[in-house]
Amino acid sequence: MSVTQKTLNSDIFSIFYNMLDSKLTDPLSSSRNKWIFSVFPESNINTIGYPIIIISPADTRHDYFTIAQKKDIITIRIEVYATAMVTADELLSDINFEIENYIPDLRCNNLFDIMQGETYTSFETRGGTRAHIRGTIWNMKMTFPKGANLRPKTEEINASGRIA
Repeated sequence: MSVTQKTLNSDIFSIFYNMLDSKLTDPLSSSRNKWIFSVFPESNINTIGYPIIIISPADTRHDYFTIAQKKDIITIRIEVYATAMVTADELLSDINFEIENYIPDLRCNNLFDIMQGETYTSFETRGGTRAHIRGTIWNMKMTFPKGANLRPKTEEINASGRIA
């Protein structure tokens, strides 16, 4: 997949979703068809079951602009919700391990300076069940060319100073 400036957020989500979906094994059941989401599922969590993984859409901000390019800083947040903290810890470790191993592929998509930021822990009650939350933040940069045509337009100027 090639990440473009126009589809940056959906491309980044797709890269991380596809990578984690193909590399991680659902500890609840191999027959569960969905356990990785972009937001917490709206349906009753008791019918889906824990653990679940939430890959939030990418946050972007401009780092700098030049005449020829712009650089974006991209942040992606990944959270694991589980009924046991040990399960959340193990899944978060698996996620971080897979992302570390996937860095060469991310570089092929023009993502660089890929670094894990902070991790965090929390909990909340959903559907009458206490959910332990372990999360991580990954930061990366991407450089885009600015403008449709970056080659300078060359034209000749005649002796009277007009463009020929």
